Amino acid sequence: MIIDTKRFSDAEFAPLLEVFAAGKGQLPVYSDSYMICPGLCDVHVHLREPGFSYKETVKTGSLAGAHGGYTALCAMPNLNPVPDSVQTLLQECDIIRRDAVISVIPYGAITVGQKGETLSEMDLMAPYVCALSDDGKGVQDSERMRMAMLEAKKCGKIIVAHCEDESLLRGGYIHDGAYARVHGHRGICSESEYRQIERDLALAAKTGAAYHVCHISTKESVELIRRAKRAGVDVTCETAPHYLLLSENDLEENGRFKMNPPLRSEQDRLALVEGIADGTVDMIATDHAPHSAEEKSRGLEKSLFGITGLETAFPVLYTKLVRTGILSPEKLVQLMCDNPRRRFGIPLDGEDYTVFETGTAYSIDSDRFVSKGKSTVTIRKPGDVVLMSPCDIPHTQSAINDLIKQIKSLEGETKVCMEHTGRYYEPVATWLSDAGIFVSAVNPILIRDFGDDSLRTPKTDKADSKKIARYTLDRWAKLKQYGIMDKTRNQLKTMNRQFGFYMAQKTAMKNNLIALIDQTYPGANDFFDSPARNDGSQKWVDFIHTYWHVDCVRSKSLNAFTEHYQNWCKRKNYNFSAEKAAKIYQISSDLIAVFPKNDITKMLIWQAVALLNTASKTVESLRSKMNELASTLPEYPVVMDMNGVGATLGPQLIAEIGDVSRFTHREALTAFAGVDPGKNDSGKHIQNSVRTSKKGSPYLRKTLFQIMDSLIKRSPVDDPVYAFMDKKRSEGKPYYVYMTAGANKFLRIYYGRVREYLSNLSNNETI
Repeated sequence: MIIDTKRFSDAEFAPLLEVFAAGKGQLPVYSDSYMICPGLCDVHVHLREPGFSYKETVKTGSLAGAHGGYTALCAMPNLNPVPDSVQTLLQECDIIRRDAVISVIPYGAITVGQKGETLSEMDLMAPYVCALSDDGKGVQDSERMRMAMLEAKKCGKIIVAHCEDESLLRGGYIHDGAYARVHGHRGICSESEYRQIERDLALAAKTGAAYHVCHISTKESVELIRRAKRAGVDVTCETAPHYLLLSENDLEENGRFKMNPPLRSEQDRLALVEGIADGTVDMIATDHAPHSAEEKSRGLEKSLFGITGLETAFPVLYTKLVRTGILSPEKLVQLMCDNPRRRFGIPLDGEDYTVFETGTAYSIDSDRFVSKGKSTVTIRKPGDVVLMSPCDIPHTQSAINDLIKQIKSLEGETKVCMEHTGRYYEPVATWLSDAGIFVSAVNPILIRDFGDDSLRTPKTDKADSKKIARYTLDRWAKLKQYGIMDKTRNQLKTMNRQFGFYMAQKTAMKNNLIALIDQTYPGANDFFDSPARNDGSQKWVDFIHTYWHVDCVRSKSLNAFTEHYQNWCKRKNYNFSAEKAAKIYQISSDLIAVFPKNDITKMLIWQAVALLNTASKTVESLRSKMNELASTLPEYPVVMDMNGVGATLGPQLIAEIGDVSRFTHREALTAFAGVDPGKNDSGKHIQNSVRTSKKGSPYLRKTLFQIMDSLIKRSPVDDPVYAFMDKKRSEGKPYYVYMTAGANKFLRIYYGRVREYLSNLSNNETI
């Protein structure tokens, strides 16, 4: 393991890092000031996306995880849509791939919609998920849970259970203990948790399934799991930091202390501490479950269940359990890294490590949390007159509506300016814009580089808001308004990223299917070369679904197969050729199959076909919808008229470039794409060419190279871009050089034509 020690200024790091590296990054090392350990892993977090991004997003949640020392998170499935099928799961996977800053592995739901009724597509989701769970809800039906365990066992996945018998809840919202009785609250009895654990442990023993219990909170749960382990049941469990450190004695009337399961008695807390010490409790997971500030401000009864924890878990556990001598540092790392990774099969990258400063005390400040749920707002007027000091506005409809009323009550012209932070500004920008307020979303780099460098010290949301306000006042007349076209472009860009994701999935699923049929029907994928239909279906895939083994063909006579094949073509609406049928039959008679023609082989092929068809159908649907949406943008006609651009690449190009007017000159666009020449330090040495920067958008560069490839294949001699590339090729330039040069020239032409076209449109509208 190699660690770059130059990243750290403190000389004390060097020997610690050397020791850590010598142990191949597997064991923690520590001094009086620092601790270095393998990257932590949390198997129970709620990242709220898709569906509830006002609470949290994959981006903000994974940033919070990184801030807390985690390098891997497992995201629970109580989302909208629920990941209960490959199609809905891949939506979440796309967001993770695009936005996660550390490793994030999704869960798949146990039942459709987490309703506890119909089992989800466990077998199809298995390759993509860490485990299966209906977290947030317990599976109430015993037979449904037994079937789920059997199916999960077939898939090689763990059943992860939120254990809660809903018949015993009786409207409770905190622990049914002394605090509830004294303050007149409805309680949740301990039995509601441990009775369902007891049921599930019996089922796990009978089925032999791998079983994991979420966030245990009672002494009875600890004892049940202890006994089950002794009896050989394949069971593990987790608890959360708040159950180890807090009890009902710490309750207050505000919603900060409301979570599910609730904080239990002091006896329960002590039993959990004993459980982690003796190995009954295998790991500590945060159950990080953020809500908006407004949703947590309604008191104990009406606030939503949930507590954040990613950014505080290790510091509070180290302070309360390690420094007090209850746990060793090694044991804490085992609970927060080793055990969760081992149980859930999450590998530790050789360079995954975390550094904690353990020698300096600090106070936890929620204003510095990375985790989402609010925006910081300030209102100012010329002369830096403060009308409203920086304050946090929850991302809820009621809070945003109150802000709208306040803005509209102001005298004179008003403008709202916010940072263009990926997609995360969009809900607020849309809400304000729809209310008739002028909104401008500005590149964060422009804000950063504006005026002094006060954002760096201190770097807080409040400091940021002040600087954005000053930028707004200074650039008042030049601010560009966020509008309907921005919404369309944002949606188109998201669709394109989805398209790219599903295309990659389609390729992977195609290769997977071909690898399988090489064992059952070698070469069957080459029988047809028909392109995919509008619904995503392909002739060769449909053929393999029906004739999934070579014996499906050669077990018949030629006449019988020909008749069967003809009926199949008619049913599937494919062209029939008796000559083609005879050729397939002839080839099949001489093939060797490795796998036997049995139900297992059929299952493998059909699963692979289903996955490929799902991805292919999604790709074609997105391709059509992207073209449809792109056609509503004003530059669509002139872009589609350019050589090399078609119904697929045209919308992709528009999606990744966005509003061309945001680029002040051609070079800004080529730099954005990363096809601009780099700097030529001619004073140092002589060079024949200058490398491109390659610092821009990889998505746009990929689309541009596909357009260049299309031009080369079509060879339109009257096209200036093709002529330019052809000239470079004839000069002996390497592939990447002439392709990049062509992309650069194409973008320059694009910039000129689109800007001119839009300008003419604007002038005609004025006239």
